[in-house]
Amino acid sequence: MELSRRSLLSAVVAGGLGLVGARHLSPAVASTPKPPRLAQPSSGTLRLGIPSRPMSTDPSVVSDHDSLRLTRQVYDTLVAITPDTGEPTARLALEWDRSADHLRYDFTLRDDVEFHDGTPLTAEIVAQNFQRWATLPERLDEAGISTRPRLAFAIVFGGYTGETECLYDSSEAVDDTHFRLQLHQPISGLVSALTDPSFAITCPEDWPAFDQELSRLNADPEATEIIWPMVPLSGTGSFTWPENIDSEATSVTLTRTETAVSNPDIPTEEQVTEVHAVVVTSVHQRLYGLESDQLDAFDGAAPAVLRPLVQNGFQVIQRDPMSTVYVGFNQQHPVVSSLQVRQAVAHAIDSQDLVNETMLSGSMVADHFLPPAIMQAPEDIQSYPFDVAKAQELLDSSAYQGQELEFWYPIEVGRPYLPNPEAVYAKISEDLATIGLVLKPVPVPWEDYYLQQVMSSNSNRAFHLLGAHAVTRDPLRMLARLFGLPNPEFGWENPMVAQTLRTARSELDSSARDRQLARISRAAALDLPAFPLAFPISSLASGSRVQYYPISPVLDEHFHHLRLSQ
Repeated sequence: MELSRRSLLSAVVAGGLGLVGARHLSPAVASTPKPPRLAQPSSGTLRLGIPSRPMSTDPSVVSDHDSLRLTRQVYDTLVAITPDTGEPTARLALEWDRSADHLRYDFTLRDDVEFHDGTPLTAEIVAQNFQRWATLPERLDEAGISTRPRLAFAIVFGGYTGETECLYDSSEAVDDTHFRLQLHQPISGLVSALTDPSFAITCPEDWPAFDQELSRLNADPEATEIIWPMVPLSGTGSFTWPENIDSEATSVTLTRTETAVSNPDIPTEEQVTEVHAVVVTSVHQRLYGLESDQLDAFDGAAPAVLRPLVQNGFQVIQRDPMSTVYVGFNQQHPVVSSLQVRQAVAHAIDSQDLVNETMLSGSMVADHFLPPAIMQAPEDIQSYPFDVAKAQELLDSSAYQGQELEFWYPIEVGRPYLPNPEAVYAKISEDLATIGLVLKPVPVPWEDYYLQQVMSSNSNRAFHLLGAHAVTRDPLRMLARLFGLPNPEFGWENPMVAQTLRTARSELDSSARDRQLARISRAAALDLPAFPLAFPISSLASGSRVQYYPISPVLDEHFHHLRLSQ
């Protein structure tokens, strides 16, 4: 969504907030004269601009930042992340223990927790949540699973119930406050993995309505994308959903619950009581919302708007780089199946220039798929330094005959790993044109299910832009998300990588596990299913009302920690 002065004013007058406008307005609107100063929002209201709409209210079926940003406020996980160290700490579970063979985990739950609808939290409800996650394919056909990024449960547990690779065995309530999780094989770092917001606990009372809407939305057998419902689920977090949410909603309002425990470190008058999350797809429009005092903050501050942000005295809060952006290669494409072509592309891209021109200061050229804060690149990994002559030599010796090659990239969005996709594509396309590659740009709006489209086995797609962001500090998570099977995004199957991922998932010796993950990184560098470009810095911009924003490199940002001035 993009902003116009008329739509901004009318929406605010009509509904308090709702930044609605035409989709293809020129970014130049950001420099148009400001409208009259609007009335200040009510005390405790945060107006936050986000790059894309949330895809679902169920955190277990989404992986995108804008969905999980909101679900983090409504639901709680069994264990939380300690901000300073990244280590797991108590949340819904007060404590936990595991058996000597690492196959059984026992969690002791808090006994004073209720869902927003008044349902008491019990160990039986936690067990039902695990069963629901483990049996997701029962609610979808096979295509619905394979044409999406791998979800958290499949990444952590190796698959779903009934699949050979699945390490999840069972879950049960020992009594009201004691929950037991049983595994077929050990899972290294399991408790830390459960800090992922996708493992948040929701109330079973709301699942039938969600599943009924899921069936309705996906009734068309010819549909190629799975549409997840925006049916409010009851949680135990500090905020609640509105009663009804349009699946195409351009804004969502979260309300602080009456039962939420006040943060003792923040004066009552400075705490957030309501959040208006407003979808504004253009970074220039998000800047305009901040300049015209219709937003208090926005995520996805790109270099294109950095100067006006600084000149206007706005604060730009940067996150440590925990993302990787890459060019994906579809090896099912007859041209891109050639390793020489993929190597030529890698050598032709000036990654340092790309970082300098399109990313925030502090972003780094990628030397493999894992940011340094997660894992350093192996010393002997294959590299592809910028070398036009080498790229030209490789392309000339390949079977490429000047065919037009589709290059897909997302538009009308900003991601933590890709704050300005249009600029990144433009720079890469210039580099590839230098060696004679003929590209057909295919810009796809993010909200037209870009993620699902690049996960499909489309033989026409040669290249695409995408990335991955870490929600935990476990390197296996990103590697399994990228290279776990099935892998229609790259059309790449390496039996050694698949076996090593399985072994590393259960490896309890940290040194041995690191060696296994390094082996996967080296294989990916040699086979080139994708070429990692950079580890981008992502950032959030805020106005004077925001005194403190709980920035987190793994995006664990909870609004009950945020402070607002009057």
